Amino acid sequence: MKNFVVIEGVCCSGKTTFCNLLQESLNKLGWCTYYNHGAFTDTDIGNNFKLQSKNMNWNIGAVYYLGDLILNTQQIIRPMLRETIVLQDRYIDSISSFVAAYGKYSNDCCNIDSVMSHLQESNMLLTPIITVYCVPSLDTVMERMKYGRHNDIHDYYRKNPAFLKLLYEDMVERSQNTKNCLIVQTDSAKSINEAINEIIDLLKEKNLT
Repeated sequence: MKNFVVIEGVCCSGKTTFCNLLQESLNKLGWCTYYNHGAFTDTDIGNNFKLQSKNMNWNIGAVYYLGDLILNTQQIIRPMLRETIVLQDRYIDSISSFVAAYGKYSNDCCNIDSVMSHLQESNMLLTPIITVYCVPSLDTVMERMKYGRHNDIHDYYRKNPAFLKLLYEDMVERSQNTKNCLIVQTDSAKSINEAINEIIDLLKEKNLT
């Protein structure tokens, strides 16, 4: 999808800040953009799924999240792509990485990568023009987490830093094995600016040719 940009990363990795900076830069160039936070956030169904899954086992909760991700893709992202550039804050890797890390943390076998691949192949989930991985140092993530907002997931990370470390490591590994991606050190202004310029050049190339 030539207008679909995905930004991935663990909590407190700088995803939302990067999205905001990228959107500002694109808007200054006259591009029409739409920022989508996605599953569990932007629709009544998503918020209802989030509420229903709140006290469930997290792997069961992931089913609710995946269901809303598919609905969000079909009902929001796909229609918006007809007229604008969609900047997606978290998409496939966020849920896949979370499930994989949770499996490692609980000494269980948890992997949904093949499911996600088939959903992409069937066009239920979309393949972005580029996936941007926000990967500051783990120390930076841990430090930011100390002062991050309070919610169930952030509070869990604070109480279980070993899980957050596993999640971070899994996301880094995915970033190193993904085609058509950018790895951004979001604790570096230089890396952020270079990534934004590279994305702008890619969008110009794909949308003007």
